[in-house]
Amino acid sequence: MSRNEQTEKVFVKSSGVETVRVGRQPMKLNKQGETLVAPRKLELFHWYFLAAYYGLIIPFKIKKREGDQVWETKSWMLQKLLCLLIFRPLVFLDLMTYLALNGREFFANKHYSPKDYLEIATSILYLANLFKFFWTLVIHREVVLKLFNDISAFSLFHLKEPSVPLSSRVSKRTTWFLTAYMLFMLVHCVGYISIYVIFRSFYDKSHHNTIGNGRKRFFLGDLQSNISQIHVNGTDDMYEIYSSINILVGFAEFVLMFSRIWSRAFLTTFFCGAVPVTFWSASKLFQRYLTGIDILNVECPSLNKPFDSSQADMIVEKYEELRNLVASLNSVWSTATLTYVICKSLELVVILNQEVGSKDMIHIVEFVGFTLLFLIMLVMLAEGCRINTSIKLWLCKKYTREQVFVQRKSELECLERDFEVAPVGIAVIGVCVISYGFLAQLLVFCVTVFLITF
Repeated sequence: MSRNEQTEKVFVKSSGVETVRVGRQPMKLNKQGETLVAPRKLELFHWYFLAAYYGLIIPFKIKKREGDQVWETKSWMLQKLLCLLIFRPLVFLDLMTYLALNGREFFANKHYSPKDYLEIATSILYLANLFKFFWTLVIHREVVLKLFNDISAFSLFHLKEPSVPLSSRVSKRTTWFLTAYMLFMLVHCVGYISIYVIFRSFYDKSHHNTIGNGRKRFFLGDLQSNISQIHVNGTDDMYEIYSSINILVGFAEFVLMFSRIWSRAFLTTFFCGAVPVTFWSASKLFQRYLTGIDILNVECPSLNKPFDSSQADMIVEKYEELRNLVASLNSVWSTATLTYVICKSLELVVILNQEVGSKDMIHIVEFVGFTLLFLIMLVMLAEGCRINTSIKLWLCKKYTREQVFVQRKSELECLERDFEVAPVGIAVIGVCVISYGFLAQLLVFCVTVFLITF
C-alpha cells in the first residue's frame, strides 16, 4: 500500500466520507502539444542544512533514514568539535565585542541623537536574532526534524500523483524565477563576504582598516584616532604600525569579522530563502490545485455530481497538509522571522541614513542588493498569505456550498472558523501575520523612523 493511499484512508476515517479516486480525469486539463515540467520534490531545507553543516553553522547533518522517508540527524565528531568549540565561540566573541564597541561609542557621546539610539537598538536586535537562530538549531532539534517530515509529507511537492491537476504543477516561469532568485541571493551573500572582508579590510583608503578597527574593538585605540597617526617616542613612525601587537590585533579582527559575516550570510539565505520560498511554493501549489479542480468542474460538468465527495476530501486533505507544514514553520521560526524582519527594517533605515549623499559604490551596491532581497522575501511571505482569500472564495461559491458540503455543514463551519482564528501564514500567534496589511504598517513605521533619525 502506498503512502498516499494510507494518508487518504486516515483522512476519510476522520471525515466519514468514502473516498472515490478521480483517476486520470484531471489529466484532460493538459493541452495538446504542451511540454510537461519534470516533476521534482522540493527539498530546499535539506540543501540549506547540508550547506550549513559543511559551513560549520550547525553541528549535525539531517538525512533520510535508510529504507524509509523519515529524517534523522547524524554528526561527525571532528565537525562537531570544530563547530561547537571553535567557530561558535568565535561568532559569539565577535558579537559580544562588537556590541561592546557599539556601547562604548554610544556612551562616549555627549549629545545623543535619535540615530544613536536606533543604531544601538539595531545592534542588540541583531545579536538577539543570531543567538535565537543558533539556539533553535541546537536545542530544538526534534522540532526541526518534524518540520522536515511535514515538508516531505506535503503531497503537492510530489508532482507525480495522478490525482493532481496539471494546473497545480510548478510552471516553467515559476521555476526560472526561483532559480534566478536563489542564484542572486547566493552571489550577493558570497560576493558580500569577499568584497567586504577582503577588499575593505586591506584596500580601504587608510590601508590599515583592519588594524584600526581591531584596536578600537579591543579598546587599544582611541575612537577618534587613526592607526596611521600613532606617535612613537614623539615622532610618527610608519613602520611601528606593523608591530607584532598590531599584527595580532589585525589578524584577530579579521577572523572575528569573517565569522560574523559568514554567519550573517547563512542567516540571510535562511530567512530570505529557505523560509519564504518553502512557504510561498506550498501556498501557490495549493492555490493552483484549487484552480485545477474548478477548471475540471467547468470543463466536465457531467462529472461534478459523482466526484463531489472525493474532490472535497482531496482539497481538505491538501489543506490540512498545508496547515501542518505552516504550523511546523511557525513553531520553530515564527518569532525569529518576525525579529529578523524588524531588525533588518531598522538596519536598512540606518544604512539609508548613512548612504544619503554617499559616493561609496561598494556600500551602495550592498545596500541595493540586500534591499532587493529583503523586499522579495516580504512579498513572497505576503503572497503566500493570500491563500486564505483563495480558500474563502472557494468556500463561498454556490457550487461548493450546495453540492460539495451540502451534508457536511459542521466541517464547513470548522474550516471557516479556522480562517478567523488562525489564518495560514508566517505568524506569531496573537501578535501578527506577515501579510500585505502588515507590510503597509511596516512601511509606515520605517518611513517614520527615517524621518525622525534623518
